[in-house]
Amino acid sequence: MADRLRPESDSSQPRPRAKKNQNVQPKFEEDAGPSTSSTVIDDSVPQDLGRQLPLPLENEETIETELEEVLRSRKTAFKQQELKAWKPSFNMGSLYWKFLILGLIYIPVGILLNLSSDSTMEIIVPYTDCDSLDHPGKTCADVIEASPGSKCRCEVEFDVAEDVHHGVYMYYALTNFYQNHRMYVKSKDENQMLGDIGTVGNLKTPSSDCEYYDYVSVTDSSGNSKRKTIIPCGAIANSLFNDSITMCRIKDTNICETVDLKRTGIAWDSDKQYKFKNPTHFNEPQHAIWDSFTHPKDWNRTIWDLDPANPENNGLQNEDLIVWMRTAALPNFRKPYRIIHQDNFPAGKYKLEIEYSYKTKSFKGTKSIVLCTQSPFIGSKNPVIGISFSVVGGVLIAVALVFLYIFVSTNRRRRLDLESSR
Repeated sequence: MADRLRPESDSSQPRPRAKKNQNVQPKFEEDAGPSTSSTVIDDSVPQDLGRQLPLPLENEETIETELEEVLRSRKTAFKQQELKAWKPSFNMGSLYWKFLILGLIYIPVGILLNLSSDSTMEIIVPYTDCDSLDHPGKTCADVIEASPGSKCRCEVEFDVAEDVHHGVYMYYALTNFYQNHRMYVKSKDENQMLGDIGTVGNLKTPSSDCEYYDYVSVTDSSGNSKRKTIIPCGAIANSLFNDSITMCRIKDTNICETVDLKRTGIAWDSDKQYKFKNPTHFNEPQHAIWDSFTHPKDWNRTIWDLDPANPENNGLQNEDLIVWMRTAALPNFRKPYRIIHQDNFPAGKYKLEIEYSYKTKSFKGTKSIVLCTQSPFIGSKNPVIGISFSVVGGVLIAVALVFLYIFVSTNRRRRLDLESSR
């Protein structure tokens, strides 16, 4: 181009030949016009551009040798994925006996699991519509629906057919309760559960996940209304199962021997140790900090009343609360409630004495008490696992027979083809 500076080229020197596969470098040629002593310089192009450009490679043979060495270093068995390996060749003849062996393993395992499940005791005692002792002619469900926050007493009898000589566990079972709802599952404050509530004058604000269950207005004895923080906050804690259940063995018409029920040992040790801790001043109910806190809206007791007889099982470390806070995956679920604290659980007639407080009609659910023993292999009665193993074993054997038929028929056809070709 006429308006750009072009360095003079020495016609006596031959140009070095550029190596193949290299980027073509810009060339600077003499101006096509007549040579003059003065040239026009374009300020937009650096004057030292020619000196900045890399020079062409001079020794092509050296570069080619180095390139060959690099390529040779990459031609290894490992980099080219040519290492020796066992590559099984699957066909009907090699597969059918594998499926057959797996099927013959699965079916006996399923039978053993079913036998183990059948060896456990399980007694289900429904009490959703138990008759009220204080309101004849009415069920407790109707009583607490008509008077929210009230309590109702009822009794339910059941029979134990045979003696049990090892641990018996008591569960409560709810149906149609969706603890797996996303908004419900996240409605809690992890820091509050760890006892981090702040100090007097510098209280911690509950997590935004506790919305609608974080504050409540409380009227004191003077008629003044005060906004207090709920502890524990959130929808999960607010809906805590709060029926109180005791059990006794009926020995005579007027004699009912109390059965000792253990309230601890039902929660995960890891939950109690790492996820739930009482606040610093929990053992001082009269401390000024508690003037700013109150219990959840649907509770009929405070956190100090969850287990007052056992300080280590009270407050936020109460195992009933910890068990409830671990939400269930399905709408019909059981949660551990008590452990029968005696080695021998004799056969006979028993009675449940229930303080009925938990409402289930609002979500069309039911309540039951389940007594069961534990199997060393699958826990409480659960025939589903054994049935699943047996079904899978049957399917494997059926597939093995299909593969065997294909293998035999294919070999026979090949044999006939060979005989006919001869």
